[in-house]
Amino acid sequence: MCNIKQTKSTDGESFEKHINYNIPDTEEVAYSYFRNGISMRTKNYRLTKYFRKDQPVIELYDHHAGNAKEDKNIAEENPEVVNELMPLLKKR
Repeated sequence: MCNIKQTKSTDGESFEKHINYNIPDTEEVAYSYFRNGISMRTKNYRLTKYFRKDQPVIELYDHHAGNAKEDKNIAEENPEVVNELMPLLKKR
């Protein structure tokens, strides 16, 4: 499966026939919690909502545009993306 040459023979049968390579094209999301906030990471974005006394703080970072360092919050300039992702964040 990995195209690695075997130097020794192994016992048993390969389980490759049991692996489903047809991965559905769905949005996979990872969630994390840190300092009164919840963060959600998708393929292209990280959306974070910090719960503050007066008003929540929303942060959005675009990893697709090469901003892996997350040094520019683009939430205010991209309300349509925030509105699209917020229901996924509220699921958790």
